[in-house]
Amino acid sequence: MTKEQHIRRHQDLHRSLDELLADFITHTEKLPSKTYITELLRWSHQQTIAPAEKEGENGGPEKA
Repeated sequence: MTKEQHIRRHQDLHRSLDELLADFITHTEKLPSKTYITELLRWSHQQTIAPAEKEGENGGPEKA
């Protein structure tokens, strides 16, 4: 892997991490600074098995 490829790969990974964290915050309403990385990883893995919808989406119960 060239240096330029390595840089591009990490840029892609950063964008993916940003998206994952935004999804985590949207669905759990938890902040990454208040969450153990293991909780994020378990949640992320669970989403690969059975994605959860945020409450209030598609006619589900909505939080007050």
